[in-house]
Amino acid sequence: MHINILRHKYVQVKQISQICAIVVLGYGENLKYQREEHGLSQTELAQKIGTSHQNINRWERGEVMPSIDFCVQLADFYGITLDELIGRELR
Repeated sequence: MHINILRHKYVQVKQISQICAIVVLGYGENLKYQREEHGLSQTELAQKIGTSHQNINRWERGEVMPSIDFCVQLADFYGITLDELIGRELR
């Protein structure tokens, strides 16, 4: 019985990991697209949301993921949903 529960949990985690990997693949490009659509430089955006231009650069290159707090802040700033911010399409 315990093995079946563990197998089920493993499958759930694996599925979630795969979904997250799909979502994360293009997040940097989407962040850059939104910034450019609003006519902002990395420095201007950084000043408006309270971070450094180096962080914006790392996010856009996909080196580092922004925290959920910054994702919410960016989505609110741009007037879009979190899904739109990271380029996730709901089916």
